[in-house]
Amino acid sequence: MVDNMDFKEILQDDINNAFLDSSEFAEVHNLNGQEVNIVIDDNVTDGTETGIYGISQKIDDGLYKGDKVIYISTEDTKRPPPGNMLVLNVYGRNQKNRREVKTMEVVVLVEVDEALQYARQKLGAMQKKAPQAVRTALNKTAREAKKQDERITKQTYTAKGDIHSLQFKKATTANLQAILKDKGSNISMSHFRTYVGKKRISAVINTKHGRRNLGKYGNKAFFWNTIFVREGQSRLPIEKMASISSPVMHGNDNTWGTIEDDVRSKLYENIDKEIERILGL
Repeated sequence: MVDNMDFKEILQDDINNAFLDSSEFAEVHNLNGQEVNIVIDDNVTDGTETGIYGISQKIDDGLYKGDKVIYISTEDTKRPPPGNMLVLNVYGRNQKNRREVKTMEVVVLVEVDEALQYARQKLGAMQKKAPQAVRTALNKTAREAKKQDERITKQTYTAKGDIHSLQFKKATTANLQAILKDKGSNISMSHFRTYVGKKRISAVINTKHGRRNLGKYGNKAFFWNTIFVREGQSRLPIEKMASISSPVMHGNDNTWGTIEDDVRSKLYENIDKEIERILGL
């Protein structure tokens, strides 16, 4: 079979059947709600003096930038468009009870390849200031998106005390990428708006979906200092009921999905304003 394949076909075969094979290098993760094979590289550093777009970047002695790189088949997902959200689950271990717990990490990326080219064309002879214009516009757009998403998330979900403020990493002229992110485990069901009755327990998690009875494994939930459910027909074991995490609340169609279409248009609106300022218009 290999004898009849050219180099590109052999390379693609190795990628699919070795590198991205879950029995070899890859692991199965949930990416934007879809189970896919992924290779995650956490040990990525940038120690060079040249940043992206060929812009000089100063690296302080002993300090290196680190990133998380995700390798995934293009057949499983497409490159996120500008303003889109990438939701990746990461599995960790709870050291207290040794049980496997799921943590969600949400990263909002505002891509700028097209925006940088747009700014250069608009600036003309002053196109060297394009990275500066895009950087300022990116940070302003990200701040506005952060406030919008946080407001909508707190309006939508009832576990207000557990909803994190999004972390904001500013774009620089050497790294034209503004990042909003959140990280956290699933939140205890008792932290949402719950109603404990004699026969059943119900909760309102999403204000748009109303009140729902709680249960799992075919069993009703019960209250004992917090909300539990039996994992089978016997009295034990029992499981502490949890709902979604703060990152998932921030990053779904009911929250970020309502503003993501505005992020791109707002970015270009802010780029235009910054270009006008640079040109003195």
